[in-house]
Amino acid sequence: MNKTAIALLALLASSASLAATPWQKITQPVPGSAQSIGSFSNGCIVGADTLPIQSEHYQVMRTDQRRYFGHPDLVMFIQRLSSQVSNLGMGTVLIGDMGCPLVGVSTAVMPATRPDWDVDIFLQLPKTRWTSAQLLRPQALDLVSATVNTLSPRCGSQKFSA
Repeated sequence: MNKTAIALLALLASSASLAATPWQKITQPVPGSAQSIGSFSNGCIVGADTLPIQSEHYQVMRTDQRRYFGHPDLVMFIQRLSSQVSNLGMGTVLIGDMGCPLVGVSTAVMPATRPDWDVDIFLQLPKTRWTSAQLLRPQALDLVSATVNTLSPRCGSQKFSA
């Protein structure tokens, strides 16, 4: 086979893998009482709640990925936690990926997360709200320095064991 044909086949194969699955086309949670179905790597949730995108106490990152759905108790936990953090004057809680409205056969990068109880919360608590651009492409803080078993200087000088 010539190089052009191989490149064309590779392009076709990669574009097919990037196509949206039927699960990714679902935009709203399935109604019903909240229940997990399946397992970590191949599960879904019925009765998920939507974490409101707008809040004075938290900001949702990467909203273009539509991963702000979860068990109603998880949504309430995020709201309570962010309210308490705000009341203590610690800053704004940054919420990362939660679950999709409905998850089917796992195609996620991190398939070992529960679709209903998982949430990524950034450990940075900015005092000023992030811009839309920052929220779409957040930059995480490095918590571990280049030195083995040492926290980054911005976290203090405590050592930890592996």
